[in-house]
Amino acid sequence: MANRKKAFRIVGLAADILILGGVVALVVLSIDDPPPDVAGLRVKRLDIPPAENGFVILGQAVAKLDLNLDAPAADDKPQAKLEQFDRMGRGQEWDAALAEEVLARNAEALALWEKALAAPHFQRPEVRSMDDVRAPTYPWLDFAGLVCVRAQARAKQGHCAAAFDDLVSVLRLGHRVEQSKGHAVTWLVGYAIKDRGYSLMRQMLPEAALTPQQLRAYARQIAAFPADAGGYADAFRNEYTVQAGMIDGMVSGETPASSTTGETFEGVARWFRRTVYKPFIKPNRTKALLAEIARGRGDNGLKHFKDAFKYVFDDDESVLGADKRNLLGAVLARVLAGSGDGMPAIKCHENVGLAVTRLFLAAKAYRVEKGRLPERLDQLVPDYLDSVPVDDFDGKPLRYNAAKKIIYSVGKDLRDDGGMTKKEYVDFRVKQSAIDPKYIGAEELKSYEDEYPGQGPDPSFPIDF
Repeated sequence: MANRKKAFRIVGLAADILILGGVVALVVLSIDDPPPDVAGLRVKRLDIPPAENGFVILGQAVAKLDLNLDAPAADDKPQAKLEQFDRMGRGQEWDAALAEEVLARNAEALALWEKALAAPHFQRPEVRSMDDVRAPTYPWLDFAGLVCVRAQARAKQGHCAAAFDDLVSVLRLGHRVEQSKGHAVTWLVGYAIKDRGYSLMRQMLPEAALTPQQLRAYARQIAAFPADAGGYADAFRNEYTVQAGMIDGMVSGETPASSTTGETFEGVARWFRRTVYKPFIKPNRTKALLAEIARGRGDNGLKHFKDAFKYVFDDDESVLGADKRNLLGAVLARVLAGSGDGMPAIKCHENVGLAVTRLFLAAKAYRVEKGRLPERLDQLVPDYLDSVPVDDFDGKPLRYNAAKKIIYSVGKDLRDDGGMTKKEYVDFRVKQSAIDPKYIGAEELKSYEDEYPGQGPDPSFPIDF
């Protein structure tokens, strides 16, 4: 009996030691850094009356937008007319009757669109959580498509200046959306709106009956809409705010247990998360890592691609290198920050697209006046442009291959390969696919053609006038 009691005491003592050791380990592991300094990551907002906020007015325009072009259909049945209208907005086909019908139906919405663009400010609501990030943004793209259709309708009626004014307004909207103090998702929508505007402008330019003076004026106007460094930085500041809130919610147990019900963890579940998560996901160290990434990525708005800040978690070794004392926190940061890796290239593609469009406008004015295209881009300076626009990938002037009639960028690989015509690009993609050309169908070849221009090692833009 005495031996049994002694054994129980030893077991109890061992258990006490294990429990005490576990508590001490949790306490030691829970030691975290002080909260990071995030003063530079706060978005500076203005107190704007709704009547002066173009974002609010655009919301009123969206409420009036009517693109319900098809009768109610089953979920698996596409809306044929709506898809056709979208292609019309991209300049891929044309139906004059459909354009007239939809433009007439949306006259009030278009008037509000113009009022939104004329407002002195354009600021979206404050971004605090993922719910704000998920707010619908696709209606803005719908509006851009609607105005692009109106631009083509005006051009076909002989009103080319009014058509190009419409496309400038599309660029202006995209620019204001990028500057609206939103999240990275908002910024990307602004980029997509701009891409529609300047892509259609280049597409319409060969047939546009504009004078050299008008062409010069449009080249000057759209120079005001490059990717804005302030809006780009604000996107990453807001991204940090959302990421930091997610980490705090995970550690505190306040993150919803189910995204569908929105119910938070309670009782033992919340206590467990508070007790276990914090030692292994040190919130302050993890937020400091994310803050460093957000600052660096925000600074990329001022840099060319070759100089861009890169904080890419390529493999497990790089995660360990990021923070060996906070391995799970570094892994979490890898997951949360991964979506921003491609933003510098997107920003550069936007600036290249805008710069190429300016060069196209100047080259068209040169051709109208001199009867030929320039042999070199510097021949456009100073009569048509103040300077040759730079390639945002390497910071050097954009390239021009007069023999191929293309203006091109060096792209992400930063190598000047001479640019590509459409045929050269399609041949390149066929070779890249490692498939025997005789087995590549017409549909796949068409998809390669649709990728051009703007894709490939050297994004290239053909001059068709």
